[in-house]
Amino acid sequence: MARTPSRFVAPLTAEEKEMLQCLRDQGETARIRKRSHAILLSAAGQSINEVAKTFEVTRDAVRDWFARWERDSVCGLPDEERSGRPPILTEEEQTLAVDLLRKEPRSAKTVLHDISVATGKTISAITLRRIARRSRLRWKRMRRSAKDRRDPAKFEQAKQELADFQAEHRAGEIDLQYFDEAGFSLQPSVPYAWQPKFRRPLRIEPLWPRESASWKVA
Repeated sequence: MARTPSRFVAPLTAEEKEMLQCLRDQGETARIRKRSHAILLSAAGQSINEVAKTFEVTRDAVRDWFARWERDSVCGLPDEERSGRPPILTEEEQTLAVDLLRKEPRSAKTVLHDISVATGKTISAITLRRIARRSRLRWKRMRRSAKDRRDPAKFEQAKQELADFQAEHRAGEIDLQYFDEAGFSLQPSVPYAWQPKFRRPLRIEPLWPRESASWKVA
């Protein structure tokens, strides 16, 4: 059986060779660098089989690279544009989705419902997550804090009382004990929400208000 003759790219001009060497070393993407290198190897005398083995691709892929180079020159090195399904939400609707997510950062279900009501379109939770991440939002833990609603005067008074108790404890006058006030709740104790990337976590108030309390055992 006759052997299929090997195929090579057409001889390169000095300008083409210099351009391909530049793209091989500094091409915008790995695929451009790979294809530029493959064409240089072919011009240097390597067969399609050798080039395919070097880059671990099929012979058909190498033939396609060569055909696109000979047809479109450098313009044939990048990936061809691929048609895909247009996004469900327009840019304005995606901006609305992000605004709704900022208002209700802990409830994706609520946001999905509000988007459906506002636009008449239904998207999945995965699509909403993609929109959020493109807007530099991340799903991360929040902080529980009652700092914004505490009484400054009572807070300072409690700090002073605690300091006095600690001093009495160090002097051996009392036995100071600390108690954990964490209760039980159906709400998660470590809440998460969509929040801006590289920002301090959002704060959330405790599950219920508590009065400060101190105990001492004489």
